[in-house]
Amino acid sequence: MQKAHIPALTGVRAVAAGIVFIGHMIGPHHDVVPAPLRYGWTGVNIFFALSGYLFQHLYAESLVAGMFSWWAYIKRRLVRIYPVTMLVVVLSTLSLLGSVSPLDVGLHLTLLHGWHPYYRMTLNAPMWTLTLEESFYIVAPVLIYYLSKFQTDLVRRLAHRTAVRAAATTIIIGVVLWALAVASGRGIAEYYREIAYFVTGNWDPNVLTYTVFGRLGDFVSGMLAASIMAHYRDRITGKGDLLVGIGTVLYIVCINAIVALGGPTMAGNHKLGTIALNGLALCAAVVIAGLHAGGYASRLLSTRPAVLLGECSFALYLIQFMPLGPSRNIGMDLQWNLEQWGLHFVAAACVAYVIMNVAALVLHFAYERPVGKWLRGKVLR
Repeated sequence: MQKAHIPALTGVRAVAAGIVFIGHMIGPHHDVVPAPLRYGWTGVNIFFALSGYLFQHLYAESLVAGMFSWWAYIKRRLVRIYPVTMLVVVLSTLSLLGSVSPLDVGLHLTLLHGWHPYYRMTLNAPMWTLTLEESFYIVAPVLIYYLSKFQTDLVRRLAHRTAVRAAATTIIIGVVLWALAVASGRGIAEYYREIAYFVTGNWDPNVLTYTVFGRLGDFVSGMLAASIMAHYRDRITGKGDLLVGIGTVLYIVCINAIVALGGPTMAGNHKLGTIALNGLALCAAVVIAGLHAGGYASRLLSTRPAVLLGECSFALYLIQFMPLGPSRNIGMDLQWNLEQWGLHFVAAACVAYVIMNVAALVLHFAYERPVGKWLRGKVLR
């Protein structure tokens, strides 16, 4: 298996989590902030692309070599996400005792809540992404195996071409595969919506946003970037800033295209808007590949503060909307109180980000890290 810890890719988690957090905090003021700044949700696209990238990087060799263990893989995934997730679910349930149903709690404990439109946002809204991650965990090994085999065959077929032509051909094929993943995912999502409506009578208008089918292109974009980098990284080691720059510029272009088309809802009904919405993760994957290759941006996100914030980003993501005691949303309540004390909402969001990160760091060091270490010793030995 490939090297698991890539500091810059841990650091970029802090960036993605920060984008999501600030976007949530300034949400009530969307009418007075520039349109591109309203899109804190794009941090989720970064997370999904990063998951696809890391899974392809970590498991491609063992899958192709026949050394992959499903049981060890599942245990490792559970140890990674369940300690903090279960704590948040328990605390949220206790805080909302009497207003949540056993079914709601059960769906959140199994991370199946994202499949049910009614329970998707009930206990802790940001947790909807964990259903997608869990779904991706199931299909990832199959996707990784066949993508790796395809990449090996492609490299063999392009061996006689010049390096520039081979690289250009690989990138073009990668984009085509990404487009096919997006199209097939959207098609499957529509079939799923129709079948779910036929069986349950519930129509899910947001299936493209909140299920793994509609987000398949996000994960695959990261997988494709990692697959290409597996072959070309040695040639561009230390020169990743160009990729980071290209990906960042394209990312901004996509956001402005969505703004120009009237926002994400309107853009989703437009062909160009669909490309821009799905292209966010592809742009993020290019940035991630550049960070993995190394360079100034990679060194910046590999610093201890960035890595530390990245390590506690999962905790930050889960606790930002968590109900706790009398508070129904600790992040938004903190933001509101800071504004009531006279802080401008942008300054309040920044202060709230610092305070919530301190809480996430405490949770990480006092609970997530020691419990994770103990479970790895018990479960993964």
